[in-house]
Amino acid sequence: MCTLKTLFNIFFIVYNAVLLLLGIGCVTLAIIVLIRLGELRGISDFIEEFKGQSITCGIFILGLLMIITCVIGCLASGFDSHLLAISHSILMLLLLIVTVILSVSLYADISASKGLVSKKMDEYWNKRSKNDTNSALPAIEYVLKCCGKNGPDDYESEEVPTTCCPKAKDKCTVESAYNEGCESKINNFFRKYSKPVGYMCLIIILFVFVGFILGTYLILFLYYKV
Repeated sequence: MCTLKTLFNIFFIVYNAVLLLLGIGCVTLAIIVLIRLGELRGISDFIEEFKGQSITCGIFILGLLMIITCVIGCLASGFDSHLLAISHSILMLLLLIVTVILSVSLYADISASKGLVSKKMDEYWNKRSKNDTNSALPAIEYVLKCCGKNGPDDYESEEVPTTCCPKAKDKCTVESAYNEGCESKINNFFRKYSKPVGYMCLIIILFVFVGFILGTYLILFLYYKV
């Protein structure tokens, strides 16, 4: 015969299993994004302007905390440990706070990124026009496989640099260059990875909030048999 405690333990373990999968998903997504950001190492002076790397590291740490919290929760339920149950609730509260902070930071970063990308690209384009070697535009074109600020037509009145072409050539033309401009390429990069991270944060906030309530009930159950 199933008792209330048995049903609760089953539900609690299933819940932690789902949260564990979310934690693994966070770690996996963070690793993918960090690898992609690593491909931009040639333009580090550019990506330092954005918080993408720090937010991604935050998501990675969040995923690890979720995995640890799930393990502690299962052990607390399985061994009826008051100490582990309290530790689980504290970690859940910490996870909730961290997730909210990351979500707010991500939203602010997305809101500011478009204007910042446009500003930086204008700066690099102007430097390139003045033959300033500090311009990161050639490196951006080479790494991201894009051409000019808005597209290869930006070079219509001058020679197109070889960084704009798929393969190293002695001469690069508007017709053989990458079609997409670097500004839209960078904006698309941020949109591509910020949306899944943002959705995952919202899902995690909901699950962690439920987990905090369940953890609190587990503590009461172990102490008062409610």
